[in-house]
Amino acid sequence: MNRRMDRMTIAATVIAMTVFVSGCGTTNQGSAPSQTQSTTHPPQTTNHTTTPGNPTSFPASVAMVHFTITGSQLKSIQSAVKMIHGNPRTLGFGSGQKIYVPAALPKGQKFLSAYSGINSIFGTNVNLGFSGFNLDLSNKTPDIIKKVKTVTLSQGHTGTWYINKPGTGGTTYFLIYTIGKTNLIYYSNLKTLSFSQIEKTASQWIDLGSMH
Repeated sequence: MNRRMDRMTIAATVIAMTVFVSGCGTTNQGSAPSQTQSTTHPPQTTNHTTTPGNPTSFPASVAMVHFTITGSQLKSIQSAVKMIHGNPRTLGFGSGQKIYVPAALPKGQKFLSAYSGINSIFGTNVNLGFSGFNLDLSNKTPDIIKKVKTVTLSQGHTGTWYINKPGTGGTTYFLIYTIGKTNLIYYSNLKTLSFSQIEKTASQWIDLGSMH
């Protein structure tokens, strides 16, 4: 997550934050609670790739492409899970939370970072950073947001759009739904992506722990 993300000022909301982090790269897609981040970079090349799932075709107008995770990117996610005392093999953490990743991304989007934390905003969480949005996997939903609308995703799953409350920083939109014990929280300032692109991204997911 880019530590410059709209310079969100929510220090009054985050009290006694305890953070464990591990990650690589930076993002610039929306405001979120600031977490102290230790940055490491994965190897520049790898011969191993993990391709999660085989999603159904998306309409050409949406311009979605299959999401492929490299071996080094998988290791960065495993490291993030391990930092909050999760299981890097099964990718389980917290009180039964799992790592879910999109099966496809809007064309041009790239996976950039993985880190983890424990705070009063997202609870115990792992954050995956992409070019134009973040995906936070957690046991808690933020209370600094207000509901905008509920939408039905393409698989019939229901998601809810939120926006951050006034006074909590630059405008950020959140699309939230739950799988089992895991809250999937997509958030972005929507400067490079649209609502429909985020909804398409959220429509199909992969339980990454079951793929390796």
